[in-house]
Amino acid sequence: MTPDLPTHGRDHGGDRVRRPVTGTTSPSEAGLRQEREAEYQVYEVRGTPEEIGRRIAERRPSYWGPPLETLSREQMVFAHTCAELAGREHPPLLEEALATVEAFGRPPEEALVWFSVDLTERPGHPRTPAPPQDSPPSACPSPPSSCSTLAVLTPDGPLVGRNYDFFYWATIRHVVTALPRRPGLLEHVGSFDGVLGGRYDGLNEAGLWVSLHAVRSPTPSRRRPGLFGAHVTRVLLETCRTAAEAADRLEALPHLSSYAYLLADAREAVVVEAHPDAVRRRGADGRPVLVATNHFGHPDTAELARRPSAWSRRRLETLAARGRGVLEAWTRGGPAAAEEALTVLLRDHRAPVCGHKDGSATLWSALAHPASGRVRYCLEARAGTSTGCCRRYRRSAGPGEPVLRSPASSPLQQSRVPGDQGAPSGLGDGGVERVGSPQKPLCPQPGRQGEELLVDG
Repeated sequence: MTPDLPTHGRDHGGDRVRRPVTGTTSPSEAGLRQEREAEYQVYEVRGTPEEIGRRIAERRPSYWGPPLETLSREQMVFAHTCAELAGREHPPLLEEALATVEAFGRPPEEALVWFSVDLTERPGHPRTPAPPQDSPPSACPSPPSSCSTLAVLTPDGPLVGRNYDFFYWATIRHVVTALPRRPGLLEHVGSFDGVLGGRYDGLNEAGLWVSLHAVRSPTPSRRRPGLFGAHVTRVLLETCRTAAEAADRLEALPHLSSYAYLLADAREAVVVEAHPDAVRRRGADGRPVLVATNHFGHPDTAELARRPSAWSRRRLETLAARGRGVLEAWTRGGPAAAEEALTVLLRDHRAPVCGHKDGSATLWSALAHPASGRVRYCLEARAGTSTGCCRRYRRSAGPGEPVLRSPASSPLQQSRVPGDQGAPSGLGDGGVERVGSPQKPLCPQPGRQGEELLVDG
């Protein structure tokens, strides 16, 4: 089975089987090696769901999903059930996935397993065996999930900061601008890590931000079909215009596993905590900062989850406390000062908010201001030392405006934030700081050594 596929062990909040690393190596050495293999892409896709599925296939040299012959009957039965549910709740998800698989000449049944993420109805039932591990167990342990998002409630609406953490072997790291040609579907820009149809965070043309955070929960005796978290995020981005509307949709959807979603629009932010047995929402309750990490805070959902990790609690407390400083920076120096204070907070290594330890890292980071329709991504894992974290973010652009170009006159695929009507102060021209060098590879950009991505306009 190809190692990029996020299959084994996604039961409780998105854990995936680790990618084998040959030879005896330290976690940092293994991480750097896998980081150099990572696939960073920024591009735009447009058309019908089927056309978008084919365009996604064109971005990869070969299919990365599990062959049909490796899937057990129990896996396929549950995959069919979850895929049918996805087709009812949001048909473009299934249509796009089927088109991607078909573009590689694979059987359509292989698209279905993405909707069950390799799970079975009865936990522990026979499933695809994990690939052999050639590295020592200490080379890639399973630390708690470490994704974080905070929304600072400024006078100009929420200012959002987001870090997405996972293992280095998850090498598909794309930022996709999707322009669907179907009535009722909203355009959006968001992150894609290989789960067909999935998004882990993003901003849509209506100015709605969505990001997810895995929460570990006890294994049920019998698993009910539902939507996986990355597909839930995609549904919200394509169908909802406000945080309140997205929260309502989250309460109505069936959930396959436990996630906390931070939603923000031009006026407000809310966290929705979704467990297969209960969905609850919590707001800022008069505080200037709202935070989501990897545990539930509402008493009704907290009792359904496992005990929160100290890491998750510490990140939430750090972001809530220091997020006030971002608001103070806004008061003193305006949006530009607030954005700088937010990027500093996202590089925190004491909690840590920014991670690069034990085979995992902050794989990407984002800044968003929903009121102005702006989002910026930093696409580099924080490999090496604490000085290797990104300090500048790729700026998005408005309709028809070119965003990224290569200084070598070979244009990259252009991406834009749909619905953007101009840059707010402080979220304007950015870029990517190329950190690292052959002598000191702190945050290398695999396959782009010596090339710095610049921003047009």
